[in-house]
Amino acid sequence: MSKSKKTIRIFTSTGCNICKQSTAYLRKQGISFEEINMDDYPELSNIPVAPVICKLGKKGKKGKCVIGFQKKVLDELIKKQKKK
Repeated sequence: MSKSKKTIRIFTSTGCNICKQSTAYLRKQGISFEEINMDDYPELSNIPVAPVICKLGKKGKKGKCVIGFQKKVLDELIKKQKKK
């Protein structure tokens, strides 16, 4: 595992094929990310759709999230993300 700080966080759900497609795409792109399975956190049950892919903001800055697998938007989101 890389020592670099992960700036992409993906919220997934068990059995979600789009979630699997999204994590596979990020891996294929060489993007380091943190995966959080929402099924493990009852407090996240109010999120109606998965995946939710977020690029965390730098300290004091707002991040950006993508709902679902939207390749063009996701590519823009990870454009400047360092490879593993």
